[in-house]
Amino acid sequence: MAVKFSNNAATTLASGISGGATSFTVVSNTGFPTLGGSDWTYVTIDSEVVKVTAISGTTFTCDATSGAHSTSDNVELRMTAELLDDFAEDLDIYTHPTSAGNKHIPTGGSSGEFLKYDSSGTAVWAADNDTVYTHPNHTGEVTSTNDGATVIADDTVDEANLKISNAGSNGQYLQKQTGDTGGLTWADVDALPSQTGNAGKYLTTDASDASWATLDTDANTTTKGLYEHAHTISADYTISSSNNALSASPITIDTGYSVTVSSGSTWIIV
Repeated sequence: MAVKFSNNAATTLASGISGGATSFTVVSNTGFPTLGGSDWTYVTIDSEVVKVTAISGTTFTCDATSGAHSTSDNVELRMTAELLDDFAEDLDIYTHPTSAGNKHIPTGGSSGEFLKYDSSGTAVWAADNDTVYTHPNHTGEVTSTNDGATVIADDTVDEANLKISNAGSNGQYLQKQTGDTGGLTWADVDALPSQTGNAGKYLTTDASDASWATLDTDANTTTKGLYEHAHTISADYTISSSNNALSASPITIDTGYSVTVSSGSTWIIV
């Protein structure tokens, strides 16, 4: 049900009507709106505004006219007060819902406040009473002061805190192994042979195992076929008593140095 409009709708009466008429016939209905069962519009006959409730062909059904009108009087759809008043009343005025989820931000509030839950669909302005977060200091194995840099406490890093690829056993050492989990692994130490009774010996290996060997300081043979020595003596030297010494000539003793031949000793230069 609604009031109807149209543009440039105009015609004339096909025949005269008397006062109190509830219908009238026009020459043409061209341009006039189509009215549904509960629709209506307003037309002006000459100067009288009449409410039309139905249009069937060229017959208009209307509320009772207040006066008589003659054939050929103008019938027009004009913008009248009655038309506008009914249009305003017929408007579907929107009413915003007030249920939860449809409420607006509440009035009031002040700088620094925030919206806080009050009830379902309702928020209220509230003061922010704790705007500064202070992170607690770390304690235990890792500590911090005033939420600053973290520090590992002394004497806290143990085997359990290291990422090692194996369990290990007593006597092993920690070795870097690229590719192993954590890059560290416990490994066996290549142990030295027993030192007991091996004073003065040197350590040697056969490429598989290490062993102690005696340094032959009395060796008087060579597989090379010859011995070499310097031909210049640049340090003081004393031939031990009862020992002999042999040098290949020529021999030069640097200035400031000497060779002492002890009693019972001989130095032969060949």
